[in-house]
Amino acid sequence: MSTDGSRRVVVHVSDDPTDLDRAVATAQSLREAFPGAEVRVIVNGAALDGLREGQALPGVEACAIGLGRRGIDTASLGAGIEVIPSAAVALTEAQFEGAAYIRI
Repeated sequence: MSTDGSRRVVVHVSDDPTDLDRAVATAQSLREAFPGAEVRVIVNGAALDGLREGQALPGVEACAIGLGRRGIDTASLGAGIEVIPSAAVALTEAQFEGAAYIRI
């Protein structure tokens, strides 16, 4: 998924649903500051409640486990939101591969 093979960042948001917008804005700023870098926004926990029905959020990854626990139907997610099996696994893999980690 990395575009230049060396710069990767994961922005993790899990606590407050209102933090999702800040995480998306942070990711956009990082993309502008580091063209060519891979920037992912990974959402789990209570922050999943910030995914408003039909809201398009390209580049956002939502934890399938958390969605299920919160009763959020994946069909209601907006365009560009990718459902990943486990946020914990995705975050760990990214860090093992050298990604910078930012928690919002």
